[in-house]
Amino acid sequence: METPFMSVCIPTYNRAERLADSIRSVLEQSFQDFELVIVDNRSTDHTEAVVASFDDDRIRFIVNEWNIGAPANHNRCLIEAKGKYIKFLHSDDTLVIKEALQRFYDAAVSQPNAGIITCCFTFNSEPYLSLPFDLLRPKGFSSVRECMNIHSFGLPSEWMVKREILPYTGLLIDSHICDVDFVMKSVFAFDTYSIAEPLVNHTLHEGSETTIASSMNGWEFMRFKALEQLPYYSSLSVELKNVLCNYLHMTVMVRVKKAIEMQCFHFALQGVLDLLKMDPQLHDYEGEAREKVLSRLLHLLVLRKTPTEIVNYMHSQNECRSYAHLYQYGIAFRHQLYSLEKKIKESGKQLQIIGDGGFAGCFLDAFPELKTRVTQIIKSEQNIQEESDMFRGIPTSSDLQIDFSVTFAILGSDVNMRKHRYALIKSGLVEGEHFLPLAELI
Repeated sequence: METPFMSVCIPTYNRAERLADSIRSVLEQSFQDFELVIVDNRSTDHTEAVVASFDDDRIRFIVNEWNIGAPANHNRCLIEAKGKYIKFLHSDDTLVIKEALQRFYDAAVSQPNAGIITCCFTFNSEPYLSLPFDLLRPKGFSSVRECMNIHSFGLPSEWMVKREILPYTGLLIDSHICDVDFVMKSVFAFDTYSIAEPLVNHTLHEGSETTIASSMNGWEFMRFKALEQLPYYSSLSVELKNVLCNYLHMTVMVRVKKAIEMQCFHFALQGVLDLLKMDPQLHDYEGEAREKVLSRLLHLLVLRKTPTEIVNYMHSQNECRSYAHLYQYGIAFRHQLYSLEKKIKESGKQLQIIGDGGFAGCFLDAFPELKTRVTQIIKSEQNIQEESDMFRGIPTSSDLQIDFSVTFAILGSDVNMRKHRYALIKSGLVEGEHFLPLAELI
């Protein structure tokens, strides 16, 4: 048999009731140069009978001798696959159009340097991840930072992996965050191409991996640990390590704040204890005594102080500006904003804010040292209601009439921040070098 262009791989375990739909969505594709590899992780239901009901030479059915766990079952797919590209599809997910694999093939041909090609997707046929246009995301740190936003590069069912990247990424690690770890390795060394069209549908149900994952706590702490295992992490500067860890750190702190306000003090206590124990950069955030403030916050929680007393302390203390800003404005500002004054002075650039006045006002109030550098606030259209209309008329850098050779832009609002950000990336601009979203969590 000649080497197929792609191997579509379905790792499965006890999904007999849903597996047929997944298989059918693959076999009915208009693109034909593929093999279908189904790896059963020793199911106890009638999975084998379901597969046997399809009489198609393109199917290879492999059964593990024992249940080896989900990450290892995905790895068995990678090992058994013969194609130049490997397209995952979970056994409760489906390809939503008959041209889906053709779209992946066309993307692979047009973007030969892309290590992973991914696409947008739906949950229970409702749009979830949407891009305004097909988007090439260059390799390097800016893409690594984007990986911190969960699902920004899709889930495994959206991936088509180029076989050539596997010597660098290795197989999936044995962890609940094996998918995030794999993508973070890939995007540092290889470009990623994202197809705007939703090509995969995830069916949410009680036993789905997505539902189980959403019910678990501790994602950030698993990711803290995994960061240190990345092959390039030790070579990053302290500042870049801080950029990655701060996202996870402030994600937890946002939850701590909400728990305090709701008087769920046991959740707040757990969050503070985990931050004190797990963040590898805790002592390296320049100019911020985070451990001191966290220890004091822990003391207040143990003493059962009221939410008002705790919140007042957090936004009035001066040992950690990022904490104070979160409790005062309700915004976790991007970590790089706290060192932006030095960068702007060295470059001689001016600042422009793209976004609504409310966010801009918070930024100017929180960062008085940058206020004199702001030459313009560009208010963007508000009250966008429909998802389908979200990306209409997206301005490019030239539409915004910003000369990025002399200007650094702050993207200052939620929906509009997102659409401007994609447009600037498509224009060839780099987050952190030419612009920054105002908020850490987008």
